Amino acid sequence: PRTVWMNRIFVAPFAIVALILMLRRQRFAKFAEDLFLSLLAISPAVHAWYFTWALPFACSTGNLAFRVAGLASGIYFVLEHRQAAGAPLWRLTSPEWAVMWGAILGAYAYSRWRERVPKTEDHPHPPMAAPSPAD
Repeated sequence: PRTVWMNRIFVAPFAIVALILMLRRQRFAKFAEDLFLSLLAISPAVHAWYFTWALPFACSTGNLAFRVAGLASGIYFVLEHRQAAGAPLWRLTSPEWAVMWGAILGAYAYSRWRERVPKTEDHPHPPMAAPSPAD
């Protein structure tokens, strides 16, 4: 009962974020990515397999954050090792948490930035002019 009550306090911030995302995102895939990332960030307990929830949406948008999350969530294997060694807490240390979330949020920010930058690789050179009759 104590954890149920404690977890309820996370519903309000998540509901606010979900409402804002519903009003701002026009594509469902981007809404889902942002919603899952928000859920992971707000949730009091995160397990490694939670990071797989957004993969179908990340595949459609090419968001780097969830590909990085797949790798970064491997840090949870450290927790498995600690638990097997007799450590009582299922909690990442601050450096482990910073590395995992730093990689995920950095990749997320990079993906959103790349969406805003004009794509020049499609046409790296100006079109060539047609040869003149004198050539």
